[in-house]
Amino acid sequence: MATGVNTAGTGTTATNGVSTDPKAGAHNAHLNSTFFKGYKPGGIGCDDCHAVSSLVSSGHMNGSTTFTWSNFAKNIPPATDGYYVTTLTPSYSSATGACSTNYCHGGAFGAGVIGTDPTPTWTDTAYLQNAAMNPPTKSDCDKCHLSPPTSTANYNHSGITFGANACNACHQHDGNGPDAH
Repeated sequence: MATGVNTAGTGTTATNGVSTDPKAGAHNAHLNSTFFKGYKPGGIGCDDCHAVSSLVSSGHMNGSTTFTWSNFAKNIPPATDGYYVTTLTPSYSSATGACSTNYCHGGAFGAGVIGTDPTPTWTDTAYLQNAAMNPPTKSDCDKCHLSPPTSTANYNHSGITFGANACNACHQHDGNGPDAH
């Protein structure tokens, strides 16, 4: 377990890098690269979701969350690979606590590639069951994208099975898409 701090400054307990406190939620998991295995070089930054020039700037820690999504979250090259060329309109629902339609959780993927849960809730401590494992488990990978995909127009993945570094043989898994097919 890790300790997080919500925007009111009180301590919370996090499981799998996520707190059940809606003010802290998955901040630790997003900002701590340990949980993402280098998915995005430099980690997921505050400015991927918020307009942030300082920790207390407008749009962050101001009592009401203002989202201003980065080109990475919107799937705009060169921040992403351009492999899936759809520009996304990410959103967060404070009513449900769910983040959706973003590149980070597979929002650019089509049928047969998109995962089992591309709209995680901000306080779901069980979203990734084995976040710190290397390699991660298939069930965790399958949340954003099927591993391997069951259908894709770009490359036939039939006969490929999930295993240690099987995906990394062709995919960088850092937002830069496929390397070698």
